[in-house]
Amino acid sequence: MQKRNWDDFFSHNFSPRLFSSIVFSFFLLLISMNLIENENTFSQQFLASCILFVCFLPFIIWTFGSNVRIPAFPFMVLLYAVFFSLPVFLLPKISIHFNQPRFDDSLIEESLWIVLIGVISMCVAYYFPLPKNISQNFPHLKIEWKNEKKLSKLFIFLGVVGIFSFFANRNFSIPLQFKMIVNILTDLSMLSIIFLFTLIISGKRKEMSSRLSFLILISFFSFFIVRFVIAIGNQSVGEVARLVLPVSLLYICFLKKFPWLFVISGLILYVIIRPYKGAHFEEGLYDYQVYGVLYDFFIFTSGAIERFVDKGMGFVEDLRQSWYRLSQLSTLVYVLELTPNPIPFWEGETYSAFFTKIIPRFLYPDKPIDIYAFEFGNRYELVRSEDFDTSVRLPILTEFFINFGKTGVYSGMFLVGLFFRFFDKLFMHSRFGLGEIVIFTFLWVKMFNPEQHLNSSIGSLFLYVPFCFFLHLVVKIFDVRKSV
Repeated sequence: MQKRNWDDFFSHNFSPRLFSSIVFSFFLLLISMNLIENENTFSQQFLASCILFVCFLPFIIWTFGSNVRIPAFPFMVLLYAVFFSLPVFLLPKISIHFNQPRFDDSLIEESLWIVLIGVISMCVAYYFPLPKNISQNFPHLKIEWKNEKKLSKLFIFLGVVGIFSFFANRNFSIPLQFKMIVNILTDLSMLSIIFLFTLIISGKRKEMSSRLSFLILISFFSFFIVRFVIAIGNQSVGEVARLVLPVSLLYICFLKKFPWLFVISGLILYVIIRPYKGAHFEEGLYDYQVYGVLYDFFIFTSGAIERFVDKGMGFVEDLRQSWYRLSQLSTLVYVLELTPNPIPFWEGETYSAFFTKIIPRFLYPDKPIDIYAFEFGNRYELVRSEDFDTSVRLPILTEFFINFGKTGVYSGMFLVGLFFRFFDKLFMHSRFGLGEIVIFTFLWVKMFNPEQHLNSSIGSLFLYVPFCFFLHLVVKIFDVRKSV
């Protein structure tokens, strides 16, 4: 039997079922959001609806067929709807704190216009037609990982190393100059999860011996469950999202089915966990990471479920307040009110640590520390003036505004769209294989969160591209040695 290329595992045809699922999801969300009673003006709801449509559009375009098989960019754009559009419908009125006066309607509308034009700029940069000579001569990465059976054992071993690194990072005091290396080692478990799930969802696992096939299956679920338990024990919704994202991406691109199970499970988990985390934070109910991982997990989940049951319908108010923490529109409205007067533009200050990120601290002990998530909260009085331990999330879009204003948002988001287009085409070409799929998905997981500032999202590539290059060399050496 002739061996198939990896591109043969993907459907190149239009999928009516997937298209219908996404369009149905959009209209269901749009109608239900607009039926919720709130105090917003018609203009605010209209602009929020437009943002929602623009954020769904890349996924609708992807269903018609794309050279980029893995819909990472559409997934990422959808998050802008979660952070900047849905809060308009779900929250009583935008406010940076629960107890502060509400913002003027004009400020909210101006912020929504900034978000809408910014997201459109990013999508235009990603989709506008390239000249034929540039398109045909576009550079491509070729990452050849040939022997999936032998590499499976290597990635199972790397997954074990990653899990042990997690526990070492949690239970031991790691010197600052080696902290970055240990943090990177923990990501070996994520790479292993992506590699093993790719073999499972593509059907490649079935081509292997029954013993190895079972080992792949049990290793994947073991690594996934351990990381899930750690994420819940750490009370980190973001860690759970970064764990589910690659699985959802690979599921939808290989099977061309909407991942309803992941979406519904994620919503249920958020409804139960997130409000309890908010109360947990405000009331100091339990100090996590003091006891064991399993203890943290069971204490937190049991407390969340108990609160959910006890609250009854009053739990809706808990959920609404928890959405304040997820909303990034309120932050944008707040900085729009204060910038550039009385707080002047930062003029690129938050990007100062961007290019030194690649240098390990043991080689550059005086390397600047990225403290701008802390500095942002202090400068805008989002935290107490003496509090330098609490970071405030600074989304890429808001970061562009505090540095360069509206023009910075529109041009910056356009450049971000160009970057993602270049990055996607670099990996996803006509002769891509297992190596491109795994590395592409892993790097997207590190970048995908638009509520992080540029240095923490796209800037993470300065660390992880060299790491993936070194991993590729290890894979090639292992593959050659085993083949001899």
